[in-house]
Amino acid sequence: MKKNMYSLILSEEIIRGIDSEAARLGLSRSGLINDILAEYVKYRTPEMRVRDMFDKIQEIIESFGVMAPVTRSSGSMLGTRSMLSYKYNPAVNYSVELFRTGREGVIGEIRVSLRTQSEELRYYMECFYAVWAAIEEKYLKRKDCSFSGTRMVKEIRNLEGISEDDLCIEISQYINTIDKALKYYFRSLNDRDTAAANAESVYRTYLEKCSIPL
Repeated sequence: MKKNMYSLILSEEIIRGIDSEAARLGLSRSGLINDILAEYVKYRTPEMRVRDMFDKIQEIIESFGVMAPVTRSSGSMLGTRSMLSYKYNPAVNYSVELFRTGREGVIGEIRVSLRTQSEELRYYMECFYAVWAAIEEKYLKRKDCSFSGTRMVKEIRNLEGISEDDLCIEISQYINTIDKALKYYFRSLNDRDTAAANAESVYRTYLEKCSIPL
């Protein structure tokens, strides 16, 4: 949505209230005023769409009860984390970014990352990402995942015929699925073939339950 600059004359009391509410919501002054005016004229902005979807995703992810409470670092970014049963129980971070405007059929990204100084753990994470990317390519016949070191990015494609609510469900289920697959994989690190088979089994279960796979 194209935006232009406009001058408004407002009272200081209103501006103080706007700034206070904008700070509470993590918005800029202009962003909050834009939303207020959009609601007044019954127009749903891309920013409002993203926030509505994040509210839904947060509700679903927190209902799983296996991850940390969802955080919202910005208007377009949502994050959560899960503990991995490996030595010192490192935290695996999951984040979702939804683009306000799509780019070449991609409307957002799911990111998986882990911070560690352990070369062994970095190696195992990269092995899992390679397995996961190969599983997705096998079943979806396309490459949506890219990875490097302890970080992986999954593109969220613009899926035809899916509602916003269903897309939120699929995003939430995907995060839950990859978290479960990662934990199953790490349970069998001494047998890499079994670890890969366990991850694939989790992915097949996801495909059986989802309406349209991401």
